[in-house]
Amino acid sequence: MVDIRALRYYNCIRYLKSFLYLKLKGMIKLKFNEKLIKLRKASGLSQEELGDKLNVARQTISKWELGETTPEMDKLGELSNLFEISIDELVKDNAIPNTIIKEIDQRKVESLYKDSQNVKSVIKTYLIMGFGILMFFGIIVIYCLFFVE
Repeated sequence: MVDIRALRYYNCIRYLKSFLYLKLKGMIKLKFNEKLIKLRKASGLSQEELGDKLNVARQTISKWELGETTPEMDKLGELSNLFEISIDELVKDNAIPNTIIKEIDQRKVESLYKDSQNVKSVIKTYLIMGFGILMFFGIIVIYCLFFVE
């Protein structure tokens, strides 16, 4: 069974790598709404989850991301704290600094590593249990072949 969270993180890391490539090429100049989308996705949050953290509706986040409205100053402060980026970097029409993307990327990689370790331990447990069950039935078959008349 595929861990959905791990798959989402993997896709997020792929997305960030392509984003960083374009950033290094100097091809990205982002507006506030585009930055919000990238930071939200890089953090692995849905619009609803971000709305819950900021105590606003999902529709409000959607309007911010579409560029229909902009957040009030107190919400900009909360966004700044949540994404660990200055308000200035958040609202100016320039690219997100590489260091911020790299920090988010590093957190995702660490989380993926922990998840993969958990998956490994579960797989080992199931393999040991399966081997034990196989041995049990093997012993029963051998017993039946040699000792039952």
